[in-house]
Amino acid sequence: MAQTVSRSAVAANQSLSDPAPAMIEFTGVTKSYPGGQASLRQANLSIQRGEFVFVTGASGSGKSTLMKLIYGQEHPDQGSIKVDGQEVSQLAGDRLALFRRRLGIIFQDYKLLEQRTIAENVGFVLRAQGVRSAEIQKRLTPALQLVGLLDKASAFPHQLSGGEQQRASIARAIIGSPSLILADEPTGNLDQENALQVLRLLRQLHDFGITVMVTTHDLNLIKSTQFPVIQLQQGQLERLAEP
Repeated sequence: MAQTVSRSAVAANQSLSDPAPAMIEFTGVTKSYPGGQASLRQANLSIQRGEFVFVTGASGSGKSTLMKLIYGQEHPDQGSIKVDGQEVSQLAGDRLALFRRRLGIIFQDYKLLEQRTIAENVGFVLRAQGVRSAEIQKRLTPALQLVGLLDKASAFPHQLSGGEQQRASIARAIIGSPSLILADEPTGNLDQENALQVLRLLRQLHDFGITVMVTTHDLNLIKSTQFPVIQLQQGQLERLAEP
């Protein structure tokens, strides 16, 4: 397995054997917007370390808001959100930036920098953190190998297919050895073949011990696995009976 992921896998596996807080814990969380639209109403949620879970719900139900609350881009109106035992709403500035380094975030629209090569895109976060070029290169090669894009390292995003761009975003998400991956509709812009390829990569990362949360409206994607499903409906988070 790629060195990029193996360090986090060891840490995650150790966490699984030790008494530890849940990876994600929502307690009585409410989040609403001007006009009274509420994404969450006194919602509770617990995701254990090493789990792979899908979050599903109708368009506009608040799946993206849920993700933003977890990585601190949004804050709840009330309630507690803890990630790896840390209260996210209490983080700001450098503390929030340090917290996010432990996460891998994958977006539906890839968010690649068009004027940067794939290698530069994948290594961008580490470079912004001041990581030395030699260390970035050491992590870059296995990350690109894992997603099957080592031969596209010098290409620019517009030269890649949608599926390849999403795989590049996965490489970017894992290069920092995260303990938690948040994938927000990662297959929403992909055909079924590419969607399944992305899912296979996420399952592989889960096999290494990383906690994975995926929001999706693709029921076929969910049915192709045996992972638990959390439904977001009318502001509540309900863990459905496992398949």
